[in-house]
Amino acid sequence: MKLRALLAIFILASLSFSCSSRDDDGNSATDIDCLNLGTQELDITIQESFTTLPSKVSVFFKVNGSDGSPVAGLTPSNFTIFEQGRNNDCYNEISNSEASGVISPNAQIFSNNTLLVLDLSNSVLSTSLQELKQASSSFISNVMPAISTDSFKMAIYWFDGEDVLHELQPLTTSAAVLQEAIDGITENISNDPSTDLYGAVIKASEIANNIIDTSENEELFAAASVVVFTDGTDQAARYTEQEAVDAVSNADDDISFFTIGLGSEIDEGILSKIG
Repeated sequence: MKLRALLAIFILASLSFSCSSRDDDGNSATDIDCLNLGTQELDITIQESFTTLPSKVSVFFKVNGSDGSPVAGLTPSNFTIFEQGRNNDCYNEISNSEASGVISPNAQIFSNNTLLVLDLSNSVLSTSLQELKQASSSFISNVMPAISTDSFKMAIYWFDGEDVLHELQPLTTSAAVLQEAIDGITENISNDPSTDLYGAVIKASEIANNIIDTSENEELFAAASVVVFTDGTDQAARYTEQEAVDAVSNADDDISFFTIGLGSEIDEGILSKIG
């Protein structure tokens, strides 16, 4: 697959490249009809960008498919860099001899954090605990970088029927530490028979928003993801479905929400509204 775009990026990474020294003011990056790229297959969202003189441009972005699902595994070869000079009617492709592009998780600039939120209510513990642990382990191994980096961290939280989002593992760069936390989950972790799903979503949203705010105060380009493993059933009724949906809708634009169904009674409607 060849991804052609003016400036593009793989989620949780930056694409940095050295530009030529030509005087390029250019027009809006959205005015690319002249390139005749054909049917759009991917949605590229540029979240932040900055320039380091004399000729380095870095972009923080994410790539989604036409169905909204994240696109992983992109490499520099998937991207083509274009520029438009002041006297050019359309964008021109930059040759490899003029510029080089790299995808780099720059810990000094970018911060990405994932909150893995696990439903450990009685309905899950009694019927789907092993399924939950296996799915969580698979998620960690597929999402955490093979080589740990300070720019990518994950934390694990869990909830039952209490009005509390319990912290199982604080943010860490270590996949091994996360796996150890998952392995330590037993049926005795909770004896609360209820499920405060909506409260967990609201609290996870607050935590993610605070992470974004803290990162931005430290002048980092930040993004966060909230991933909820649940069957989609709220039994505690402390908060309403609309309050949970509103928490997701009103969250920072750089926060993504995902729901993964597990258990024997998955409510796909609720999962779709939240994730």
